[in-house]
Amino acid sequence: MNPKSIYDRIINELKKLREISDSSIKDEEVQATQQKILAFIDKQETNIHQQIVELRNLSEWDEFTVAFYGETNAGKSTLIDALRSILYDPEKVRQHQEFDNVDAKYQNVVENIKNSSDKLENIKQNQAIEIENISLQSKKISTEIIRLKQENENLMQVKIFDNWQIVIKSLISLRYFIKAVFHRPDEMLELVQIDDVQQKIADQIDQSTISLSMTQYKQNTIVDKYLPETTKVTAELASLMKKRYQEITAMTKLEDGQSIGDGRSDYTRTAVEYHLSVKGIPFKIIDLPGIEGAESEVIKEINTALKSAHAVFYISRKSTPPQNGEDENGGTIGKIRQQLSSMSEVYFVYNKKTTNPRDMKEIIETAEENIALEDVDKILSDVLGEHYIGHQTVIGLGGHYAVSRFTPESHRNKKQTKYLNKFDTREKLLNLSGMQKFADYITGDLVTDVKRKIKIANFSKVSATLLNLKNTLDNNLQDAIIQKNKLENLEENTNSQINSLNISLKDNIQKNIRDAVRMFNHEIRKAFYEKIEMNISDEELKAYYKTTLTAHAEDTQKRIQESAHEELKKYQMDAQKVMKQYYEFVDNIFDSSNSTSDTFDGDDLNINRNFIKGEDVTEILVGVASAITSVVVASGAVAASSVVAIVAGILSVAAFALNIGKKVVKAINPKYKKAEQSKYVDKQLDKDCDKLEKQLTETIMPTVNQAIEKASIGLKEQRNANVQLGVIVEKLQFAIAQISDIQKVVYIEMR
Repeated sequence: MNPKSIYDRIINELKKLREISDSSIKDEEVQATQQKILAFIDKQETNIHQQIVELRNLSEWDEFTVAFYGETNAGKSTLIDALRSILYDPEKVRQHQEFDNVDAKYQNVVENIKNSSDKLENIKQNQAIEIENISLQSKKISTEIIRLKQENENLMQVKIFDNWQIVIKSLISLRYFIKAVFHRPDEMLELVQIDDVQQKIADQIDQSTISLSMTQYKQNTIVDKYLPETTKVTAELASLMKKRYQEITAMTKLEDGQSIGDGRSDYTRTAVEYHLSVKGIPFKIIDLPGIEGAESEVIKEINTALKSAHAVFYISRKSTPPQNGEDENGGTIGKIRQQLSSMSEVYFVYNKKTTNPRDMKEIIETAEENIALEDVDKILSDVLGEHYIGHQTVIGLGGHYAVSRFTPESHRNKKQTKYLNKFDTREKLLNLSGMQKFADYITGDLVTDVKRKIKIANFSKVSATLLNLKNTLDNNLQDAIIQKNKLENLEENTNSQINSLNISLKDNIQKNIRDAVRMFNHEIRKAFYEKIEMNISDEELKAYYKTTLTAHAEDTQKRIQESAHEELKKYQMDAQKVMKQYYEFVDNIFDSSNSTSDTFDGDDLNINRNFIKGEDVTEILVGVASAITSVVVASGAVAASSVVAIVAGILSVAAFALNIGKKVVKAINPKYKKAEQSKYVDKQLDKDCDKLEKQLTETIMPTVNQAIEKASIGLKEQRNANVQLGVIVEKLQFAIAQISDIQKVVYIEMR
């Protein structure tokens, strides 16, 4: 049988949950409760139906799928990016080839930039040399001009001195003056020589000035001389720099680590899939968003992606176990239990953080980390059971540096170079990081018997979904059983209280009848005694007692009625109080249950409390009072007839006693007669009052008993919450049994 058909089979089996209605239930309130529990079960079935359909639609049967799961910034994307390189992900291979091609172009551009830069530097150096040579020449000429000018200045000083000498000597000596006129003196000859020298100096200065101007002109033309070549090389260099930027931009788009976070929380916000092949087996890796941080934005993304996964690597930066939390979700452990409990294979991967190559040792884990990881294994085994396999330890960043391509001159490239310079080869860095061992496990044990693993993984999700439904129903069942037990105790206690009230009411009415008859007895006896003491005639006695005893009979009936009214009033109050307490306890039981149950939804499944109506109880109790009052009123005729009989009996006794007195009047004194009359009155009155009490009891008490019994039944019918809970328990038990049968089918098919 095609294993994919399991989804439709389960959906068909779940429909049986809708066929558990009991049409034999007649009580409207119990029927209403049945409808509520059936609606609740139907809602759960609809919910599970949708989940099974979603599993069917999202299940993966062709590619073995591994999800990388864990806290924010745990390094999931770093590990995946490195693994894609190690496992020769076709997309990664193509990316690396393109990167290498661009890198080759980049290196060529860099070489050309170096050549052009060297060429430009040579041009600048040659230009600078020529400028320097001309500058030196200009400096030499300028120095010569300065020297000539200084020499000319010196000659001028000599000329001035000689001229002054001639003037002074001419003024002093006439002979010298005359000689000077007709024959030039030595001084004047010297002046002529100086003029000749100055002329030569002037000529030299002019020549040097012309040479200096020519030299400055040459210096200005040197820039122009080299400008075309400089411009050409500079343009070439600018073009090469632009090309370099283009190649860097291209490599940046192709470099590894594009999916790796930048330190921001929840950098990965959607589940990203990577398709590759491991030993010819179609293999898929899913990079999940972090389970912490702004998880409300990505929780649906995580849950959806996990439905197609067959194994999960739980990545953590810490070697210590995940923690329980105080929030309603139960911290990280709560999330793991909720999100991974349906997975058939879960691994813990300790991604050890390192920022310095010196931290990488032959043995990755320290002794303390080993102990902590043992705790991790224990805790996750407790949480996930047999689905937790074990842990792996890697230094993801080191492995990533070992296999990745990064854009030259980038921050990552500089970091990578730092690591690679520490170790001889990339292979050594890869081995020290533990990533090669991790990849070997993936290509070895992980992908063994893949078809079976895929089937077990997909069936496990179905089984977990059914288990969730079963647990939901079972939680409600346990809740209902607890309520039912509490209600049974409450019902027993309430029934005991109502029985006590019933017994008390019957006993009190019986006692009131007895007390009324005794009062009647006492009053009649007192009346007879008073008349006997008056020694009146029989006719007078008879006439007196006809009126007096009738009045006493009415008083007796009135006493019975009044006492019955008081007893019924008290009975009503006490019974209403008991029922009110019952209803309050019922409310407390349900409210307490609904406030503590994790799955019991009071809106979906709330016991029908329509039976809690004070007017119904009042109506029942009024019926009791009405029935008893009616029979008590009716008992007045019994009392009246009994009183007439008592009067007749007593009068006959009195007449008998008087007749005897007449016959023996002389032998018996009045005191003795009175004593005899009282004796016979007492005897007859006690006998007839007992008869009256019996007649009243036989008239009133059967009706009292019937009314109380009817009231007990009515009040009990008002306390049918336990019956309703019984229906809930029965339906939930049936539904759970159905789910258990479906689970067995899934288990058999899975194995």
